[in-house]
Order: sequence, then C-alpha cells, then structure tokens
Amino acid sequence: YLVTAYDASANDEDQSIFYSGNIAASYLELTVGEATQPDAVRAELKAELDKVYNTYPEKIFSEDAWAQIEDAYNEAVATLNNSSASTGEAYLAQQTAIRFIQSKQTETLQANKTALETFRWYLNELPDDTDKITSSSIVKMAAQKLFQCYSDMNSYQRSQITGTEKAKYDKIKAYMDEKGEN
Repeated sequence: YLVTAYDASANDEDQSIFYSGNIAASYLELTVGEATQPDAVRAELKAELDKVYNTYPEKIFSEDAWAQIEDAYNEAVATLNNSSASTGEAYLAQQTAIRFIQSKQTETLQANKTALETFRWYLNELPDDTDKITSSSIVKMAAQKLFQCYSDMNSYQRSQITGTEKAKYDKIKAYMDEKGEN
C-alpha cells in the first residue's frame, strides 16, 4: 500500500496559504504480510460473528428465516475453521455472514412488529361486547381477517399478545363459531 498525508485544516487564512490543498507529501509504503497469529485473528472473528448470531433468540424467527441464518453462520464458521483459508478470506466470510444475519434479524423484527400491529388493528375494529357484533359483511370481513392474521402468526408473535387481547380474541372467535360465520 502507498499512503500519503496532508493537512485537512480549514482554509481560514486571509493570505495565500492554503492548508487544505493537496500538495506533494512524503509517501509511506506499507507491506501487508501474513498474520503472525492467524488463530487469534480467527478466534476474534468468530467471537464477533457469535455476538451477532446470538443477538436474538431462535424463537423470534420463522423456521425458514432461522434455517437461512444457521446456513450463513455455519458457512462462515467452516471458513473460519479452515486452516488453509487466509485470514482475509475468513474476514470476508465473517462479514458476509454478519451482513446476512443482521438483515434477517431486521426483517424478522419488522415482520413481528407488523403482525402484532395488524392483529391489534383488526381486534380493535371489533367491539369488546360480542352482543354488539352485527351480521354486516364489514364485521364478518374484519373478524375473518382477524382470524386469518392470528393463524398466520408464529408462536413468538402469539406470545406477545396480552392476556386481555387474547381473551377478547377468544370471545369473538367463540361467538363467530357459534353463529357459524367463521
């Protein structure tokens, strides 16, 4: 690598001295060689990967998302454990896995949030008192969308529903089942 430096100070002089201009400067040549302790580098890369991998518990992910996360993690770990891979290759594998895992984590957090918001929105569209539920098509549609939303939720998302919300849902579900409108 060839490195040069210059003064990046602001040009606040009234004179013709321009500190922030690019001027010829001494060059420093750097040579990057093999890591003297590749096992320590790999251990540090693995620790960083593990930290990202273990940020959230498996239960918040869908089975598909978790399988993809595990595949990315295991692929990176295989490269990290491969003594014939360079530390550069190990770093690239680790960074690729970290980016993928973080994107799945973000995607999953948003999906969980959206599922709960949708469930709560449909739940709030219906009255607490089932006697006030009418047989209008709008109410039936809201109830059916509520039931569909609930059935599409994973176990983690369902665990985030409060006791009051679950009681209201169960009451509406029982009422609609009794009326044969589910």
